[in-house]
Amino acid sequence: MSNLSNLCKLNLNEIKIDCSFVTNGVKDDRLQSVFNSIVSLAKNLDKPIVAENVEDMEQMIYAKTKSIDYIQGYHYNKPLSLEEFICYVVADKSSYLHFDP
Repeated sequence: MSNLSNLCKLNLNEIKIDCSFVTNGVKDDRLQSVFNSIVSLAKNLDKPIVAENVEDMEQMIYAKTKSIDYIQGYHYNKPLSLEEFICYVVADKSSYLHFDP
């Protein structure tokens, strides 16, 4: 049995794309191929996709063109403590959590 066959047995809530595919994938064709495969796999499993470490506009646009559901990274904000997050949400109720492709 292949290790990939175990994917169907996992109780996954979402698929996260590692930062190396986001950070370097913008300019590397091989990483883009893997990135596209991960997106396709997640979509076929009907799981939302999270792109990690999106640091700038170029990476955000790259993720957006790949139909990523959620984005994490400094492009939107630095990591926040719970208290900081609550203050942030109360102060700015714009689309801080949802990525609208």
